[in-house]
Amino acid sequence: MTKTKLKQGVLPILLTAFLSVLILSAITLFGGTVFFIPIFWPPRDGDPAVVRDAVTAVSTYGYTWIAMFSLFVILGAAALAYLQISDAKKNRNMGAIIESFKHYSDPRMKDALDAVWNGMADDHDRRMVSQLLHMIGSLVKLGLVDSDIFWEMFGDAPRVWRVLKPLEIESQKRVLKRDKKGIPDAEIEKEAKCHVEQLPAEWLYKTWREKYRMKP
Repeated sequence: MTKTKLKQGVLPILLTAFLSVLILSAITLFGGTVFFIPIFWPPRDGDPAVVRDAVTAVSTYGYTWIAMFSLFVILGAAALAYLQISDAKKNRNMGAIIESFKHYSDPRMKDALDAVWNGMADDHDRRMVSQLLHMIGSLVKLGLVDSDIFWEMFGDAPRVWRVLKPLEIESQKRVLKRDKKGIPDAEIEKEAKCHVEQLPAEWLYKTWREKYRMKP
């Protein structure tokens, strides 16, 4: 079940439970007041046992009503908390969207994307574009923003990963050769590819290719 479907299912359940408790409480109050209490109160004679039983019955009814009201309050608080969390998530999504679009619309980012596409990227360009794609990929993968919204904003921009990925592998190979001296080149190549395959940008590229039929 997706998070969107889960959200759509939780609120109706809370509202249904809320209304059910409200109706049940009203029936309990009305029924007890009209039918239940008059049976026991006031006692029909002065027998202490009868009085004790009448007090117990009325007290039980009162405690039941208090429990119903408490449950009513708890469900109301749960519904309110759910709405507050939903609003907070919307605000968080909006903040992430605005921040991502600021990075994407930066003229320096546009230049870096063009450089990567045209095979003229230096290491600074590579890092800029890589960080942008990793940020988008992480936000979408973790469900912090809606994938469809980002698709509308960025379209097929992640296609640049097809060109950037070999540069990332080469960069990772240089890091591994520096940190793990003496390891055969074949092992370095394998480890570098494995590392890059786990990056958020790779996940985003594969996911959007399949979901939105993005051109390779």
